[in-house]
Amino acid sequence: MSSFVALGGVQQATLAMVAPGIAEALIATAIGLFAAIPAVIAYNRYADQVSRLELRYDAFMKSFSTILQRYAAAGGPVREAAWLRHPAVASSWARSTWCRTST
Repeated sequence: MSSFVALGGVQQATLAMVAPGIAEALIATAIGLFAAIPAVIAYNRYADQVSRLELRYDAFMKSFSTILQRYAAAGGPVREAAWLRHPAVASSWARSTWCRTST
């Protein structure tokens, strides 16, 4: 940038005066692209993974809500053994002691 400022003070600019400034700008652009392209690729990859995870959570939420509504519509309290054995909920965290209700 300093070479372009210096060009403002001369009467007639020549290629020899402009070339170093252009080369410096091209090198800075190349370094910027070298850093930016991998960053954009990584961002897009992780954003896609987050979107997929969000879809899985939404599907689980809808399935779990349907299960709870079905048991609530059947009347009576929701018993732990019934809904914890359902495939959508039967994971290790759902079978742990902290989420069980006492009978």
